[in-house]
Amino acid sequence: MELSAHVVPLTQDVPVSFEGLEPVADVSVADWIAPRLRGFGGRVHYVVPDGFAAYARVLHPAGDGGGEPVPWAEVCRATGRTAHALMQWNSIAGVVRHTEKRGRWPRRYEFGWETSEWTGTPPEQGNVRPDLLVELLDVLAVFTRTTATASTHSGRAGDGCTRAPGVC
Repeated sequence: MELSAHVVPLTQDVPVSFEGLEPVADVSVADWIAPRLRGFGGRVHYVVPDGFAAYARVLHPAGDGGGEPVPWAEVCRATGRTAHALMQWNSIAGVVRHTEKRGRWPRRYEFGWETSEWTGTPPEQGNVRPDLLVELLDVLAVFTRTTATASTHSGRAGDGCTRAPGVC
């Protein structure tokens, strides 16, 4: 099997889209979250509040290169990997990170890039397309008795909770 590499530049900043979301002035609706987080690290309760009977892992879709969403199972089929509950993007897409030193002292710097066996686009970080968010909240609504609120934060002071249209 011949593998082709797709080169993706490494970036630090990931844009976050608030398209289709309505800002909520009263962020006190999220006051229950902080006391239910359990530190920082790789466990779900480090980033998602504890106390729920069940949790859903949402795998943001990859792209087919033409803007259409592609489920991770399809990426696995294309790269010869096996889809499973604990899969991680870099493993299923065959992502390899490369770095090299460039320049001369005192202006020496590290340059980085990634290659991937997946020739489409990787999942967007920090974004869920509004149509997919509405679908997700509709599915999750079956398992809850409360109003669904999607919380977003860009890391800037003044950001707060937002509600998905037609859901809350």
